[in-house]
Amino acid sequence: MPRLTIDRTMATENIRLRDPDAYQLLEYLKWQHAGAFDLADDVRREMPDQWSLTRFAGVRQRLCEAGFLVVVDRPRSKVTTTQR
Repeated sequence: MPRLTIDRTMATENIRLRDPDAYQLLEYLKWQHAGAFDLADDVRREMPDQWSLTRFAGVRQRLCEAGFLVVVDRPRSKVTTTQR
């Protein structure tokens, strides 16, 4: 899972009107996080009506695509070696 941060320079008024779910998650994340963070699927259970995984993943994707959430660190793949 990549580490994310919030682009706090973007205006949120437009997203509040267009996508209330995205606005709700974004405001929650602003309240919870000051720096980089992992956005685990379990956060969906902390939303007021306990979002489904599909709903949560869609909102997270829309926030990333719109530039409100920014990937700051991608996870490194785990490399395994075999012994001979």
